Amino acid sequence: MNSSYTQNPYWKTQINFSCDEKEHGPRFVETGSCYTYFLWKSPHACPKYNASQCTDMAPQHSSCIFRDGEKYLNLSSLDKTQTLKDKNMEFKFNVCGAVIDKDVPCTTTVSLAMINTSEIDIRKKYVQLGLSGKSLIRVLIF
Repeated sequence: MNSSYTQNPYWKTQINFSCDEKEHGPRFVETGSCYTYFLWKSPHACPKYNASQCTDMAPQHSSCIFRDGEKYLNLSSLDKTQTLKDKNMEFKFNVCGAVIDKDVPCTTTVSLAMINTSEIDIRKKYVQLGLSGKSLIRVLIF
Protein backbone atom coordinates (compact mmCIF):
# COMPACT_ATOMS: atom_id res chain seq x y z
CA MET A 1 0.00 0.00 0.00
CA ASN A 2 1.44 3.31 -1.06
CA SER A 3 0.91 6.32 1.14
CA SER A 4 1.50 9.96 0.46
CA TYR A 5 1.43 10.84 4.20
CA THR A 6 3.80 13.78 4.65
CA GLN A 7 2.47 15.35 7.83
CA ASN A 8 4.35 15.25 11.12
CA PRO A 9 3.84 11.76 12.63
CA TYR A 10 4.19 13.15 16.18
CA TRP A 11 1.14 14.57 17.93
CA LYS A 12 0.92 16.27 21.31
CA THR A 13 -2.21 16.65 23.43
CA GLN A 14 -1.94 18.97 26.40
CA ILE A 15 -4.52 19.41 29.16
CA ASN A 16 -4.01 22.42 31.42
CA PHE A 17 -5.77 22.10 34.78
CA SER A 18 -6.95 25.29 36.45
CA CYS A 19 -8.33 25.91 39.95
CA ASP A 20 -12.05 26.71 39.95
CA GLU A 21 -14.78 26.27 42.56
CA LYS A 22 -16.96 24.34 40.07
CA GLU A 23 -16.22 21.29 37.94
CA HIS A 24 -16.30 22.31 34.26
CA GLY A 25 -14.69 19.29 32.61
CA PRO A 26 -12.26 19.52 29.69
CA ARG A 27 -12.81 22.33 27.18
CA PHE A 28 -11.18 22.42 23.76
CA VAL A 29 -8.93 25.48 23.35
CA GLU A 30 -7.10 25.06 20.04
CA THR A 31 -5.43 22.67 17.65
CA GLY A 32 -2.48 23.08 15.33
CA SER A 33 -0.56 20.95 12.85
CA CYS A 34 0.82 18.71 15.61
CA TYR A 35 -0.91 19.62 18.87
CA THR A 36 -4.25 19.94 20.63
CA TYR A 37 -4.81 22.00 23.80
CA PHE A 38 -7.57 21.57 26.36
CA LEU A 39 -8.38 23.52 29.52
CA TRP A 40 -9.98 21.73 32.48
CA LYS A 41 -11.31 23.90 35.31
CA SER A 42 -11.90 21.93 38.48
CA PRO A 43 -11.83 22.27 42.29
CA HIS A 44 -9.50 19.24 42.24
CA ALA A 45 -6.82 21.44 40.67
CA CYS A 46 -6.79 23.79 43.66
CA PRO A 47 -3.91 23.47 46.13
CA LYS A 48 -4.76 21.88 49.45
CA TYR A 49 -3.54 22.77 52.93
CA ASN A 50 -0.88 20.36 54.16
CA ALA A 51 0.26 20.81 57.77
CA SER A 52 3.59 19.14 56.98
CA GLN A 53 4.49 22.20 54.87
CA CYS A 54 4.53 24.39 57.99
CA THR A 55 8.06 24.95 59.23
CA ASP A 56 7.32 25.63 62.92
CA MET A 57 4.40 23.72 64.42
CA ALA A 58 4.82 24.93 68.03
CA PRO A 59 2.43 27.84 68.71
CA GLN A 60 4.01 31.00 70.09
CA HIS A 61 2.45 32.78 73.05
CA SER A 62 3.31 36.04 74.77
CA SER A 63 2.67 37.17 78.28
CA CYS A 64 -0.74 38.75 78.60
CA ILE A 65 0.03 40.67 81.77
CA PHE A 66 0.73 44.34 81.21
CA ARG A 67 2.07 46.91 83.63
CA ASP A 68 1.21 50.59 83.61
CA GLY A 69 3.08 52.19 86.48
CA GLU A 70 1.79 50.42 89.59
CA LYS A 71 -1.23 48.90 87.86
CA TYR A 72 -1.35 45.49 86.20
CA LEU A 73 -3.73 44.40 83.48
CA ASN A 74 -4.11 40.63 83.13
CA LEU A 75 -5.63 39.59 79.81
CA SER A 76 -4.66 35.90 80.05
CA SER A 77 -8.30 34.88 79.74
CA LEU A 78 -8.11 36.16 76.13
CA ASP A 79 -5.44 33.59 75.21
CA LYS A 80 -7.62 31.81 72.64
CA THR A 81 -8.52 32.24 69.00
CA GLN A 82 -11.38 34.68 68.42
CA THR A 83 -13.37 34.99 65.18
CA LEU A 84 -15.10 38.01 63.64
CA LYS A 85 -17.25 37.48 60.52
CA ASP A 86 -18.38 40.01 57.93
CA LYS A 87 -20.04 38.77 54.71
CA ASN A 88 -17.45 36.57 52.99
CA MET A 89 -14.55 37.62 55.23
CA GLU A 90 -13.46 36.18 58.56
CA PHE A 91 -10.82 37.55 60.87
CA LYS A 92 -9.16 35.16 63.32
CA PHE A 93 -7.02 36.63 66.08
CA ASN A 94 -5.48 35.81 69.43
CA VAL A 95 -4.67 38.68 71.75
CA CYS A 96 -1.99 36.73 73.64
CA GLY A 97 -0.42 34.50 71.03
CA ALA A 98 -0.86 32.45 67.89
CA VAL A 99 -4.09 31.75 66.06
CA ILE A 100 -4.90 28.07 66.53
CA ASP A 101 -7.47 26.98 63.98
CA LYS A 102 -7.67 23.75 61.99
CA ASP A 103 -8.90 25.64 58.91
CA VAL A 104 -6.09 28.22 58.83
CA PRO A 105 -2.74 26.87 57.57
CA CYS A 106 0.62 27.47 59.24
CA THR A 107 -0.49 29.99 61.88
CA THR A 108 1.79 29.04 64.76
CA THR A 109 3.46 32.46 64.50
CA VAL A 110 0.40 34.47 63.40
CA SER A 111 -1.76 36.58 65.76
CA LEU A 112 -4.12 37.96 63.12
CA ALA A 113 -5.36 36.21 59.95
CA MET A 114 -7.91 37.23 57.33
CA ILE A 115 -9.88 34.54 55.49
CA ASN A 116 -11.84 35.12 52.30
CA THR A 117 -14.48 32.38 52.65
CA SER A 118 -15.60 32.74 49.01
CA GLU A 119 -12.10 32.03 47.65
CA ILE A 120 -11.32 28.40 46.78
CA ASP A 121 -7.61 28.84 45.95
CA ILE A 122 -5.78 28.35 49.25
CA ARG A 123 -2.95 30.63 48.06
CA LYS A 124 -5.42 33.53 47.94
CA LYS A 125 -7.85 32.47 50.66
CA TYR A 126 -5.67 33.26 53.72
CA VAL A 127 -3.74 36.45 54.50
CA GLN A 128 -1.50 36.66 57.55
CA LEU A 129 -1.81 40.17 58.98
CA GLY A 130 0.05 40.03 62.31
CA LEU A 131 2.87 37.97 63.76
CA SER A 132 2.82 36.69 67.34
CA GLY A 133 6.32 37.62 68.50
CA LYS A 134 4.72 40.35 70.59
CA SER A 135 1.19 40.12 71.80
CA LEU A 136 -1.44 41.71 69.62
CA ILE A 137 -2.52 44.00 72.47
CA ARG A 138 0.97 45.41 72.81
CA VAL A 139 1.10 46.11 69.08
CA LEU A 140 -2.32 47.79 69.10
CA ILE A 141 -2.11 49.74 72.38
CA PHE A 142 1.51 50.45 73.17
